[in-house]
Amino acid sequence: MGSESKDPREEVIQAWYMDDSDADQRLPHHRDPQEFVSFEKLDELGVLSWRLDADNYETDPELKKIREDRGYSYMDFCEVCPEKLPNYEEKIKNFYEEHLHTDEDIRYCVAGSGYFDVRDRGEAWIRVWVKKGAMIVLPAGIYHRFTLDSDNYIKAMRLFVGDPLWTPFNRPHDHLPARIEASAGALTNFELLDLLRSRGAGKDASRAIATVSQSEFKVFDYLEGTVACNQTREIINNFVAECQKFDLAKAEILNIVNIRPRNEPELFPIF
Repeated sequence: MGSESKDPREEVIQAWYMDDSDADQRLPHHRDPQEFVSFEKLDELGVLSWRLDADNYETDPELKKIREDRGYSYMDFCEVCPEKLPNYEEKIKNFYEEHLHTDEDIRYCVAGSGYFDVRDRGEAWIRVWVKKGAMIVLPAGIYHRFTLDSDNYIKAMRLFVGDPLWTPFNRPHDHLPARIEASAGALTNFELLDLLRSRGAGKDASRAIATVSQSEFKVFDYLEGTVACNQTREIINNFVAECQKFDLAKAEILNIVNIRPRNEPELFPIF
């Protein structure tokens, strides 16, 4: 995945940007041409990964150390396949519904394989293919989903800090603290304005009963007077996607979206 010395994780984990096809969710859904995603990119999104010894997970010292270091005190197993999972059709449909959790989602594939799809900062889907020996951690607040691949089988170890709580919050749940924290530092003015609107901020009389603080209303009133009020999520996502061909830092892209410079003098201070 782009490194000179082979990363051992490459044998059990691959990631790529997905196409927009409505074909069977169990297919790879590569873009054309294919666009693979590096482990560094996954790290930036908070998606952590390891390659472990799945044949000896009961005595594996590396797994033991990870659990101790990260406080994963709870453990169980989940087998996902038509023969082993009760209410299979309903559950596999629920797994593929875009959602987030307020805690980390930790999965260790000890047999089989499957796909975890996660949203990147520009809202594009990244498909993460995990096979036997792959362990991944999805951060709290990240929108994601799961599906089997065409082999129709995975056995995964589920880990958790303390008592397990895997409540899924289907999109949209942008107001949850876990989601806000996951997006911290990456929100455009439009996204912040959209978040405040979802919490009841507005110009009409209903603002008197909205669950928004006075300081947040000041931010809302300010953003209503900026270019953010005329932007859409589609426009921003398309712009961010176009920026990928240039060597721009995240902060530079964010500033361009927020300021929307119209000439070179306005663009110059950003760089």
